[in-house]
Amino acid sequence: MRFDDRDCIYGMISAEGETVNYPTPVDVNEGDRKGNVEKWMLDVEAQMMASLKDFAQQALAAYPNTERTAWSKMWPGQIVLAISQIFWTEEVEAAVQDYEQNGLADYYNKLQG
Repeated sequence: MRFDDRDCIYGMISAEGETVNYPTPVDVNEGDRKGNVEKWMLDVEAQMMASLKDFAQQALAAYPNTERTAWSKMWPGQIVLAISQIFWTEEVEAAVQDYEQNGLADYYNKLQG
């Protein structure tokens, strides 16, 4: 977790060094959170999910309009994997449906290039 000097948690850092900021920082000393680890940890969990959901929505919207290598560097690794799988599945389904027009072979060639 990323703390500031007032013990506010404003993000998380992965073991690989990726940083994700929370939409709303969690002040562990505010109100009923002070001294109540169970309370502020639930709030941290909610902010983790909210930030990753937001990133996923943004990455999903950006994918079709951004060069793939540049796109993959814009988002946390797990978001890149999840959104890539969404588009890969859609593209494979389209290629299978276009089987008569050599869809799978064309898609294979696209993936190789």
